[in-house]
Amino acid sequence: WTQNRYALSRRLWQALYVMNEIKNYHVKKNLLATFVVIILFLILFSYPVIKVKWHQSNPIQFNKNEWLSSEISNNNTSYLRLKMASYLISNNELLNKTEQQITSMLGKPQNHSSITGPVYWLSPLGLDSMWLQITYKNGVVSNAQIISD
Repeated sequence: WTQNRYALSRRLWQALYVMNEIKNYHVKKNLLATFVVIILFLILFSYPVIKVKWHQSNPIQFNKNEWLSSEISNNNTSYLRLKMASYLISNNELLNKTEQQITSMLGKPQNHSSITGPVYWLSPLGLDSMWLQITYKNGVVSNAQIISD
């Protein structure tokens, strides 16, 4: 009887161990699936943020003809205006210019219902767009920044 109890007890512990391993397998599998979903979610929604910062590391020297022609073509695959705007801002080339000088340089600003002040369309950004926003104080540019709508 003692030997049978020992064998029964051993089989019970083995069964519990196997059940625990099966449970751990499913927990690990669910954790892995959750981890993959979280990573994909982060990649998908961080893409616009990465793209916004990308232009700062790849500025292109401003060229008036290319700036104006890229507005007309409105080529969604080109980020030329975004890179040029980044160059203008990083080199402070817009500050202290008059509204007339800015219009001569960048063309006529666009109107945007949700953005205050004169803005220039730069590029698409997912479902949004990137804009160059100009702020004037005492008749000259006091601030220029790249924003999204």
